[in-house]
Amino acid sequence: MLEVKVLRRGDDFIELEIRGEGHTFLNALCQKLYEDPSVIFASYNIPHPLEDRALLIVRVSSKSPVEVLKDATMRLKEDALKFRSAFESAFKKFTSGR
Repeated sequence: MLEVKVLRRGDDFIELEIRGEGHTFLNALCQKLYEDPSVIFASYNIPHPLEDRALLIVRVSSKSPVEVLKDATMRLKEDALKFRSAFESAFKKFTSGR
């Protein structure tokens, strides 16, 4: 289960503790964050592989860091839904061709 806790927040940055997610989600999220030109820095750290905890920090130049995070997660969700649809379509074509 995903849990998010705000550790620190300022006008141009936010630092979060995220539980329940690992490299797969956090790397994709950072990639989406960097698509926004107002993002100066976006990175995460998993302090220890046996801990179910990651730290994410985002620094922005002009927008609200919360809004930037919301926008990036929505774009990531849209990409996942598009991939799912394309996968299901390809799978149908593959199985019906047998």
